[in-house]
Amino acid sequence: GFFHLKKNRPCSKTTFLLLSDRKIIKAYFEIMCGLLSYYRATDNLSDVKVMLTHLRKSCIFTLARKHNKNKVWIYKNYGIDVGCGEGKLIFVYFALG
Repeated sequence: GFFHLKKNRPCSKTTFLLLSDRKIIKAYFEIMCGLLSYYRATDNLSDVKVMLTHLRKSCIFTLARKHNKNKVWIYKNYGIDVGCGEGKLIFVYFALG
């Protein structure tokens, strides 16, 4: 999963480790967009933001685990918004309501 229930925090997604960095970031981006699309009409968008934050951290932990590095290394190589390549796929907080 994306969340460690016993430790109550985001964790890496081991099934994504064999993918390229770009595909990992794209997969998380698509999951986040899907959640935003599904929950857009709800009145508890603060809970959705928490889910997106956890998914973003899970992406960072997945990339760090793939490269056997820590999350600081990920921030240095991909930036604070975690993106890759030209036309970066960037995790940003969409303007919600």
